[in-house]
Amino acid sequence: MLVSNFKFLSVKWPVLANLGEIAERNLHHDPNTTIFKLRLYGEQLVGAIFAYEGKQEPRPNNQVTKINFLYSCGIIPEAIYNFLNDIRKKGNEAAHEGHDSKQDATDLLRATLQLSIWFFRTYEDDQFQPLTFIEPIKVQSSTELKKQLDDLTTSNTHQINLLKEKLDELRLREVSKEETILRRARSIVALSAIRLTEKDSRKLIGEQLTKLGWFCPEESYSQGARPTEGINSAIAKWPLNDKYMADYALFLGTKLVAFIDTKSQGRDPYSQLGRIIKNATNVIRRDTEDFVTLNNDNLIPFVFAANGLLKINSGIWFYDTRKNTNIPRIISSWYSPQGFIDLLRVDKDLSVKRLEHESIDYLSDFRDYQIKAIKKIEEALLESRNNLLVNMASGTGMTRMAVGLIYRLLKTEIFKRILFLVDRISVGHKAYEAFRETKLEGNFNLTDIYNIECFDSRNFDLKTRVSIETVQSIVRNLENPNSVFSVDTYDCIVIDGLYWSGELDNDLSYINSMFINKEDYQGKYMSAFDYFDATKIVLTTNSEKNLEYLFGEPVFTYLYENAISDGHLLGYKVTKMGLLSEQKYGKGFLTVEEVQLDKLILTEKFVRSVMVELIEHIDPLSNKKTIVFASSNDHAELIVNILRELLVNKYENLDKNTVVQITSSVDDVQQKIRLFENERLPNIAVSVDILTIGINVPEVCNLVFLRQVKSKMLFENMLLRASRLSFKIDKQYYNVFDAVGVFETLG
Repeated sequence: MLVSNFKFLSVKWPVLANLGEIAERNLHHDPNTTIFKLRLYGEQLVGAIFAYEGKQEPRPNNQVTKINFLYSCGIIPEAIYNFLNDIRKKGNEAAHEGHDSKQDATDLLRATLQLSIWFFRTYEDDQFQPLTFIEPIKVQSSTELKKQLDDLTTSNTHQINLLKEKLDELRLREVSKEETILRRARSIVALSAIRLTEKDSRKLIGEQLTKLGWFCPEESYSQGARPTEGINSAIAKWPLNDKYMADYALFLGTKLVAFIDTKSQGRDPYSQLGRIIKNATNVIRRDTEDFVTLNNDNLIPFVFAANGLLKINSGIWFYDTRKNTNIPRIISSWYSPQGFIDLLRVDKDLSVKRLEHESIDYLSDFRDYQIKAIKKIEEALLESRNNLLVNMASGTGMTRMAVGLIYRLLKTEIFKRILFLVDRISVGHKAYEAFRETKLEGNFNLTDIYNIECFDSRNFDLKTRVSIETVQSIVRNLENPNSVFSVDTYDCIVIDGLYWSGELDNDLSYINSMFINKEDYQGKYMSAFDYFDATKIVLTTNSEKNLEYLFGEPVFTYLYENAISDGHLLGYKVTKMGLLSEQKYGKGFLTVEEVQLDKLILTEKFVRSVMVELIEHIDPLSNKKTIVFASSNDHAELIVNILRELLVNKYENLDKNTVVQITSSVDDVQQKIRLFENERLPNIAVSVDILTIGINVPEVCNLVFLRQVKSKMLFENMLLRASRLSFKIDKQYYNVFDAVGVFETLG
């Protein structure tokens, strides 16, 4: 008797091993049962994943909801999501429509084995070596077959009874963040070990193309499939010449615009690119197809080389054949029909000439260094650089500079749609204000000239020229199986403030609980802009080596020191208090262990002592504002309560809105920020992370550090929250009150 492909599961997951073997034994005489059993297999495996992850199964409690949940949470990668959905759909057809294709059953067995290998390596043994699928041998004796199936069914019934106990035990386990991170890493490695045949790759690619809006007929070219006017189609096995057949040919109507060459997963598609590109020129014309150009050097403008996984040496390589100077590049997914329409519509050479000759006189109200930054960025773009880093000190009008740049890039058609990416809603609102207020050509602003959308990714419109979105909204959309985004949705991404490359200090509560930890946040931040086949322009106030490694040296730099020297920002005066006040604590106090120090900072006694000292330096009845940086939401609440108490005792009839907490735990955060920016009250804001970046209120004259800061990059950003000049108050410099020794810690 032939050993089952699923034998390796028998020790840890016998119920899966039995279901897999039952499916195999039925293949030749009852493929309908094979497909149905594999559907049950998929359901049991999904239940096991939920138990391992310690997740509550969503409602409604059906397979499609569960699969979507696992995918949207980042627990299963796209290839596994596709495997599970294929098994579910085919299983439903077998159960309700009597579907009994032996070929489909064989393909599904092969896919289920790959799925099982991923599961086993992710959750059980990451050293397990992948198996090669062996098609089950037909059992000639019906008596022998019946005995085999009876034995397997009896065993399976017993195992299902034991399964509930095992799943209950798994659910009771506490899953640590470290274990979750390790499991995600194992999942990626396990996925890379899956071996897809060229047929499997074509099938997977066909499903992906369909999601992007391509019509993929079931028939191939030899079976009669042909392009049709008005339909964007992807036709399998299209002969380009007498010797070569493309796995898919992509047509906009009857115009052949691209073809796809797939390799089995073990083969490197990049090494085949030369031959594949050559086939784009060596094309035999047929009556059924049109060409974008009659130039025989590039009859087909775009080519893809790919296999089953989207990674270097095992993913999607894309090449634009229209210029010999173009370089093949790795991309995350396929182009949509609209993406090709956009590429063919714009003459890049003409756009470059427009930008080279575009006058900059209408930006005369911009500062000299802002004009210089725009010119430097444009020069880098004209040199075909796709990753650009710009380092400008906070408060120097970097967003305003970006508005002028974006207008020029859209006007000259260098780019068609731009994503303005931020990591918090408050920064996005500030950017939108800059778009509305910055005057451009003809005294119009950007929102007068182009369609600008702010935080509306779910209702994305192709007419939108600039989308302002948070990292969180883009990540959620990309994790959604029904995402509206394709890799060509944006051709430029302006990233306003990339701060994660340095060490982040806190628990990311100001961003979102969707991130497991700092590393997860960093990885998803990257995915939010790496997914798109777009030029990245990174605007940062702190250029660190990590950023330079990713995006190259800054094309333009304007530092805090430059801004002070030029009279655009103010310097500061440091006052040591709290822990550093020698008359209270003595010089040796800073030798306290860091853990003890962190605990001391949170105590009411310490906070009260600092606040007693602080209110002697600030005037809450004036227009001069104060930001206090706290360690946590609870710490911020404690500071607010003590500060209000002390101020009420000192000032009669003090308005209760004088001191407010602006953290992720309070209601109406955006409203409180707007009031702090634009009204006299609140006068004192206590925050954790929300006011550390992207907020510049000219009336802020005092910064109070009541928290430890481990990241020098974050500290420098916090330090510049009060650096702006003010025309409403007399402000020659601003005060920084260090109550915890942050200057000593970070030098």
